[in-house]
Amino acid sequence: MPQWIREGYADYVGKGSDFNYAEARAAFLSGAPEMDFERSGLYRRFHLLVAYLLDRKHWTVDRLLREPWPSQAEVESAIRGEE
Repeated sequence: MPQWIREGYADYVGKGSDFNYAEARAAFLSGAPEMDFERSGLYRRFHLLVAYLLDRKHWTVDRLLREPWPSQAEVESAIRGEE
């Protein structure tokens, strides 16, 4: 399982309603340092990607946790293209 799904789902469950999708997306789009795992050590970008699939695309948890998985780049591109 890709790291972004494994860690993003753990963050999604752990943070629950404390996550604000619009704020996280804005941080992602602006290139905020906390959205870069390599620089920050935080899973916020991964959480955003998982939230997009579960909350915006209405994936089930079962679908999220099974292959085939989209690439991280595909999901990021979809988030960038949201209106």
